[in-house]
Amino acid sequence: MALPIHKKALLEETPQVTPQKNPPKEPPKRTELEETILRFLINNPSATRKIIAEKLNLSPETVKEYLEKLKEKGFLKREGGRKMGYWVVTDKTLGSDKTK
Repeated sequence: MALPIHKKALLEETPQVTPQKNPPKEPPKRTELEETILRFLINNPSATRKIIAEKLNLSPETVKEYLEKLKEKGFLKREGGRKMGYWVVTDKTLGSDKTK
């Protein structure tokens, strides 16, 4: 059922007086460990989870968990296959200082 013309015009002229409930989204924040992993992967894109765990003194399970979190947040993605793949850090705000 269509609205009468006078009610339709009234709706079009009514300004929004209540603020929007969803403020603009802030980019996801990174933890210190996430920063460390990302910096390591910038310098070692072909590193496996096992190598990341060994070099950063973390358990392989912790590395797996944080890699998943970083992928979900959009900071990291995996290119290529399991054996010949490499990590791509998609957040360009990180520097590329060497982390060993």
